[in-house]
Amino acid sequence: MKLKTYLAQTGTSAAEFGRRIGVTNRQTMSRYVAGSRIPKPELMALIFRETGGAVQPNDFFDLEAPE
Repeated sequence: MKLKTYLAQTGTSAAEFGRRIGVTNRQTMSRYVAGSRIPKPELMALIFRETGGAVQPNDFFDLEAPE
């Protein structure tokens, strides 16, 4: 699940989520949500944990599953 979708489904603002994972720069968090910036592995792990596994590291890449 994309981070943007998770935030919409949970009614969480990007700013609030950013505070939870230690990202205080609004523009940086906005880029993560939009998918225009990929978080470093350490931050991906925090996002994974904070979302209860709903947002996985692979969700930041536009990869298609093999058929």
